[in-house]
Amino acid sequence: MIRILKVIGWVLIAILTLIVLLATISIVLATTQDGVGKQITTKQLGKVMLTNVNVLDLGHSPGSGASQAGLNSSNAFFTADSIRTLADQAIYINDGVISGIVPDSLAEPQGYEVIDMGGLYAMPGLMDMHTHILDQADLTQYLSYGVTTVRNMMGFPMHLRFKEHLQQGKLLGSRMITASPTLNDGNNKGPFHKRVKNVDGINEMVGNYVAEGYDFIKVYNGLGKEQFQEIIKAADSLGVAVAGHPVNKVPRAEFLHSSVISFEHIEEVFNTYMERKIDDSLAVIIANEFKEAQMPVCITLSAYHQLQRAATEGEAFIDSIPERYISPMSRFIGKRQTSGYLGLEQKYVDGISRKDAYLSKLTKIFYDQGVVLLLGTDSGPNLTIAGATLHDEIALWKKAGLPNHAIIRAGTINAAEVLGMSNTIGRVKEGFHAEILFLESNPLEDIESLRNPKGMIFGNHIYSGDDMVSLRQSAENKSGWFITMGNFLHHLISK
Repeated sequence: MIRILKVIGWVLIAILTLIVLLATISIVLATTQDGVGKQITTKQLGKVMLTNVNVLDLGHSPGSGASQAGLNSSNAFFTADSIRTLADQAIYINDGVISGIVPDSLAEPQGYEVIDMGGLYAMPGLMDMHTHILDQADLTQYLSYGVTTVRNMMGFPMHLRFKEHLQQGKLLGSRMITASPTLNDGNNKGPFHKRVKNVDGINEMVGNYVAEGYDFIKVYNGLGKEQFQEIIKAADSLGVAVAGHPVNKVPRAEFLHSSVISFEHIEEVFNTYMERKIDDSLAVIIANEFKEAQMPVCITLSAYHQLQRAATEGEAFIDSIPERYISPMSRFIGKRQTSGYLGLEQKYVDGISRKDAYLSKLTKIFYDQGVVLLLGTDSGPNLTIAGATLHDEIALWKKAGLPNHAIIRAGTINAAEVLGMSNTIGRVKEGFHAEILFLESNPLEDIESLRNPKGMIFGNHIYSGDDMVSLRQSAENKSGWFITMGNFLHHLISK
């Protein structure tokens, strides 16, 4: 018997040693992974002049800027809630920065390479303000859908490497602004959240994340009031932003009037502040509190809508998700998240559908009350597809009754303002980065045109429509289980 126990012991030791060895190898491979292998050959910009282009000026304020009489008489002009469209324009670009926009009739091409845009519409690149980047190829995929900036809402060490790959040109993808690891406590702490054990260590914890290169601090529901207050104090002292979920132990007024830069998920308004009650009068009261506090809300309708689709469509919903656009690990997690919504009794399906519909109505109520809204998807979980889901989100906003100009603002200038980058991105304007989508029709009239850009300028490169298709094909090169597991394990063992 003793001999058998010794054998079993040695076998267990061998198994554990193998597991540790495999885990170590996966972490090493993950931390040394290079950018997406297939590179797309695009035209690099020097000094170019784009002609025959219609420009959406998102910063125009009716009555406060140039009047119609001041424009060239050949230019069409109309206003849609502070967005105007200028027809037949020429855009000057020098080394990735817009150096001027003038009517075609006044353009001087000397010294510039001239590119005729054939009457396409130009608008700023889109921004997804709530993502979970689980694979570096997702950044390439986002870019292929015209999303030039993403805000990653749960930071891992891998995201700092992805940022380096983007800066070094090893990875073609959207600009990524990344949160710190999610700070949380209590019973609802997720497996990848970092627990805030005591108040005394918060200043050091926040300082370390800032020093490591995370762009802002993410907070979550389970924090205590003193923990939240200390995080805000530490972040404010370092000049770094805080964003995240409402903290249950912090009174609503205190949270809304804190220095938190954005409130995540309209669903959290419903779940936390409305206690899951469908009540329009209460919704209006709360929306006015958000407006008075000037607290932007990142809506993310698509995350819960995925669950509603799973409940109503069953296995057909799972089968409808193209596998090539989601990494194996993300697909596994997503199937587990949605599996609990399959095969439910009709009364539960009806309840899920009622909540889904009310989240849309709540979004419209917040818009009608003048709350600043941000486009975001919560992509990563629930079988969402990087890039494509932002266009699904736009369609959900449109179905909820929001006008096209409000949707465009939420994904451009509102987002840039919250990111503290309103002087460099979010508009097609002189002095701004040339991050431009080219569309076949005016998105103020046809919001669906955003789903299929005909070209793009980003990172001092111009992409044709074919180039964007090639980007998407390149993004199918997802990391396998071993690499992804290494990235997750690296996060778990990090501080």
